[in-house]
Amino acid sequence: SYKETDGVNHLPPAAVVSVDAMAQDEREMPLYREKVPYVVVVGGPNSRLRDQVVSPSVLLGESGASYRVNSEYYITKHVVPVLNRLLEVFRMDAGVWFRTLRDLPAPLALPTPA
Repeated sequence: SYKETDGVNHLPPAAVVSVDAMAQDEREMPLYREKVPYVVVVGGPNSRLRDQVVSPSVLLGESGASYRVNSEYYITKHVVPVLNRLLEVFRMDAGVWFRTLRDLPAPLALPTPA
């Protein structure tokens, strides 16, 4: 029931993971209203969310070494909103705080002892 625009399906992330799993094995079709777990990984500079999702089993498998979890996505979409609700009493914005942290230069790497 998802619309097709310009020949490109606009599926939600969980559906993309399900379609990929069914391409490997037809028996992997999820049941009605079954939650399909997915992990958001780092993608290209202009990649969409649907292009950045993989199954947790893929991430933890042998081919998972080529993926990195997209920590910025999880911080901005999950952690910052919760912090904003907590810090609302103090009229503070966690999003501004995170953006200033992100713009700081990376810390210097300390030499490891031999």
